[in-house]
Amino acid sequence: MNTEENINVPTMIDEPAHMLIWQWDETLPICIGLIFGIWLDSPVLGMLGGYLATSKYKKIRDDKPRGFYFHMLREYGLYPAKKGFHSMQNALVNKFIS
Repeated sequence: MNTEENINVPTMIDEPAHMLIWQWDETLPICIGLIFGIWLDSPVLGMLGGYLATSKYKKIRDDKPRGFYFHMLREYGLYPAKKGFHSMQNALVNKFIS
């Protein structure tokens, strides 16, 4: 192995899953809108509604610290805690140095 080979290191440790080039939480409303649009016999309107919901969600999400919605879900008891999982990562920490 060449010691000078470049290594791809992500900028964020807990970067969310991606669907092609978009984050999963941005594509989910569009997919749900498409499903409801197909169910209501108007997929274009469903996708348009999902897109509008996504754009509104992104504006709200970008003003909050990272992990805000998971903390909120856990506070209301809707986010399942794993066994032995006593705390969540601080949402305001952007970089980890080891």
